[in-house]
Amino acid sequence: MGEDASLDEFLNSESSEQSGAADADASTTTYAWSDGAATCGTCGEAVERRWQQAGDLVCVECKDWDRA
Repeated sequence: MGEDASLDEFLNSESSEQSGAADADASTTTYAWSDGAATCGTCGEAVERRWQQAGDLVCVECKDWDRA
């Protein structure tokens, strides 16, 4: 096995142009986890896990799983 390759060896001008386009298409989170209790945006229950729904973070019981 040879020397480890630097990540810079895999970059070229084309890939840096493409990464700029990828940055424009930002990801959105669908799930949030809290080490302590956090409040559900619908029922107000203190929970650790919440999912995005209509701009709020909601608990598993309030999440409408049929919606896309």
